[in-house]
Amino acid sequence: MTTLEKASAEIILLHEQIEAWFRGDAPPEALDALAACFADDFRMVTIRGDQLDRDGTQALFGRLYGARPGVAITIDQVAVRVDRPDGWLVSYRETQVLADGSSNRRLSGAWLQATRHGRPAWVYLQETALP
Repeated sequence: MTTLEKASAEIILLHEQIEAWFRGDAPPEALDALAACFADDFRMVTIRGDQLDRDGTQALFGRLYGARPGVAITIDQVAVRVDRPDGWLVSYRETQVLADGSSNRRLSGAWLQATRHGRPAWVYLQETALP
């Protein structure tokens, strides 16, 4: 499997988890599995410019459980910008379509750290809102 295939699979899998969480389709204990995707030193810059650590990101997701019923999230334009043995810098476009038909898009850059077992860990994520 190529780095692009691994990165794409991870980005899509995480966003499937997020989509189920936002819709309220995931059980409440799924928040722990979602948070486990993020490294202990995870940092995120949201589309509003807020800077969150792992605990802040978990708290944000906690508040958003079931907040977007019917949301559909799609990922495209995945690209590997840097490929190193310890991880990858990736970019991708995310589109969220809400049940009422409104949508929002964002361009994101992330550092995914290779792990010895299973999925890569998300170390850094920065989102930029697209018009």
